[in-house]
Amino acid sequence: MMRLKNGAYAILLVAMLAQAVMSIDAAAPEASVGVVCNAALLELVPCSDSIMSGKQGVGSVGAPPPDPRCCKAMEELMLTPKCLCFAASTADGFDEREVLDLPAACNLNVQPGQFCNGIPIPTSLNG
Repeated sequence: MMRLKNGAYAILLVAMLAQAVMSIDAAAPEASVGVVCNAALLELVPCSDSIMSGKQGVGSVGAPPPDPRCCKAMEELMLTPKCLCFAASTADGFDEREVLDLPAACNLNVQPGQFCNGIPIPTSLNG
């Protein structure tokens, strides 16, 4: 897999955001998750060093803690957990499980029993 620098990830995320906006069905009576959560993709930019596929995972023993800017972004995403799920499953080049590990890695309060696409959102990385 080709490695991209943070700036390239930001460009990729903006491109994905634009594509999601263009694919919206204007006749839909309720806003789709993509419309509500498009900004969630951009929230992941400060987390790119922690979640790039192929690097030591966030939940791995001895992994460095996420950047404080990443944890702030995760705090915002956890206000709307469906947006965390959208970002985790949509952000190309990011490992979905590692994105879902970030709230716990940032010591954020995660309600037990939350899932994204059948993958549990950990409440803690300790067990």
